[in-house]
Amino acid sequence: MAHAYDAVIPLFLTDDSHDACLIGSGVLVLIEADYFLLTAARVTDHLDGHRFLLIPGEDRMIQVAGGFAQLGRAGERDEKASSLDIAYYHLERSFVKRLANHYHPIAKPEIGMLNQVLDGDLYTLAG
Repeated sequence: MAHAYDAVIPLFLTDDSHDACLIGSGVLVLIEADYFLLTAARVTDHLDGHRFLLIPGEDRMIQVAGGFAQLGRAGERDEKASSLDIAYYHLERSFVKRLANHYHPIAKPEIGMLNQVLDGDLYTLAG
């Protein structure tokens, strides 16, 4: 990977007028042969059957496709439960091929863990 920031992807949400607005970012990760898009669960709180998460594709915005999961339910997270602010997509291979070519995942050997626990147990994922 050229630079860790090559794995950071801007995330957009369609609104009621079908315009897209920037709502956060995600980190593209490659573990074994599977691709994941990791983000904060608060970024995905407003997804429903009428609003979708979009990212820049090769020539247009594309809807994220893959299995979705999150820790912490919308409306139930608070300051004490902020460490459960995690969401991810297990991306479909056909979707990964449609990503803009300047995004490159962080591969498993490049994932580093800081082996320190500080007061408050707050963890951060950064691309």
